[in-house]
Amino acid sequence: MFLSRKKHSKDFAKDRLKTVLLSERMDCSPQMMIMMKNDIIQAVSKYLPVDEKNVNLRYVAAIHLLDAQISIHNITESERES
Repeated sequence: MFLSRKKHSKDFAKDRLKTVLLSERMDCSPQMMIMMKNDIIQAVSKYLPVDEKNVNLRYVAAIHLLDAQISIHNITESERES
């Protein structure tokens, strides 16, 4: 149905910039942000099929909130039963 979009170098650069900005706002290293994102993906993947390319983290400093937007793949009926 939908064609998956191939990531170009500009998309990777945009992702890196988001990670750097988020890490600065949270006062931690970009490497720590990447590790945190990977840990979140790994934890959610135990229960749902995660689309790893579409996971976004956002920090809302005013209320000290880490917002994780995690896209999941469609779950088939057989996957729901298991």
